[in-house]
Amino acid sequence: MNIKKNWKTPCEKWLEEIRNEVYYATRINIIGHNINTIANSNPDLSKNSELWNWIENSFTCQIIIKLSKILEPFRQNDKRAEDDITFEEFLETLKNNPSDIMTKEKYAEKNITGTDYYNQKQRQERLDKYSELTGDEEPKEYIPKDILKLKEKREKYKDYRNDYIAHMKIKKEDSHIPIFTEVGETIELLQELVIKYSNLIEGGDKFSYKTFNKMPEYGNVFDIPWKKQVR
Repeated sequence: MNIKKNWKTPCEKWLEEIRNEVYYATRINIIGHNINTIANSNPDLSKNSELWNWIENSFTCQIIIKLSKILEPFRQNDKRAEDDITFEEFLETLKNNPSDIMTKEKYAEKNITGTDYYNQKQRQERLDKYSELTGDEEPKEYIPKDILKLKEKREKYKDYRNDYIAHMKIKKEDSHIPIFTEVGETIELLQELVIKYSNLIEGGDKFSYKTFNKMPEYGNVFDIPWKKQVR
């Protein structure tokens, strides 16, 4: 996913960067799922083996580091905060600058100029979509709810990231290990919020789950999981 770099506002710039991070987190997750399927299909690979543990640890560490970059606010005086922004900080900024969000009327009129039946129908569909995205609430009402959702997801990974990935202070089994289901739910939430705010800020309905879930081209590497040599 390429960053377009023709932003109109800081919020649009940050949203583009967050969208890119979520896209790559999705790719890591898709690849991890495929590798897990390959490993599970091999009857000769024990789940107690060193190879299985390496596969599990490599995926878990990589995806949690990526999700933490999206979810975890920077510490005070962290120099990275000068160039990067997390999803929560983006939403806090947007809450304080609600003018960056399209009004319902402007959202409905985006790139629509005609008055015929088709255009009127499209306007009504946009009005309905806006209500679906916002719950007919003001930004000061629905943005804090989305921030809370992000915080709840972040808490699931904090101990594992801080204790096991960062410092190796405790044994893996003593820390909650995020599983595929939890990671998938977090990525789905991030996709949902990116789509929501992309459409509210940039207008229209050009962003959807298809934006994220297209599988990278790897030929048939995932179609032929295991081949045994015939001697």
